[in-house]
Amino acid sequence: MASKLVTDRQKSSEVVLNAIEHQGGALQEGITARSVAESGAAVDVGGLLAQLSLSLRGVTDTMIAADQAHEHELADDPAARTARDEAAKGVYDAIVGARETFVGVYGAAAVDALGFFGSTSQDPLVLVRQGRSIVDRLRAGGLPTPKSAHLSLDAESLATSVESRVLTLEAALGAVSQEAREAQLTLVAKQRAMSEFDPVFRAVATTLEGLFSYAGLPELAARVRPSRRSAGVTEEVAGG
Repeated sequence: MASKLVTDRQKSSEVVLNAIEHQGGALQEGITARSVAESGAAVDVGGLLAQLSLSLRGVTDTMIAADQAHEHELADDPAARTARDEAAKGVYDAIVGARETFVGVYGAAAVDALGFFGSTSQDPLVLVRQGRSIVDRLRAGGLPTPKSAHLSLDAESLATSVESRVLTLEAALGAVSQEAREAQLTLVAKQRAMSEFDPVFRAVATTLEGLFSYAGLPELAARVRPSRRSAGVTEEVAGG
């Protein structure tokens, strides 16, 4: 969904561009009538209007493209976050399962030996650290004596199972971080495009307002008048 800050600027730009395209003839007639009456020579503003239109259209298109690029980038974020959350649940389940297995083999009093301190976290970053700690302890050896001679634990198999879930979560966290970095870059580009649009819009709209007023067309001048309160928009758009 395009941002209101950009769409309001786009609407205002189209008002000014349409005024140049569709009211340029009336403006030229008014300027010609006044210049002939005052100096006897007709003044042609066609070239100026064409340049004003070109400048405003350029910064408008750049701003719209930057906004679309940012929105497209943001559209990728939910999928990455969903994958992260699913991977975090996988690690959580693996840790809880490992704890239950460990308790079943060694007893509840021995769980601290494997790094099970307190409740299992729901935070993805903490889950990665907890999972890594469990994997390291399982592979370090020195596990307690099983509470029964009939019980045993395949430490390497359990470590591999937990580690695979941790690796998946680490990759998912990396993808989320990458999406955040890319979204920040497109946001900066969008903000830059808006900051470049605003002074061009004000210059073009102010110039056109003055020309319409000079040509005796106050209604058209009012329509393109830039807002004194809000950057990049006309008074009409700023007023809602």
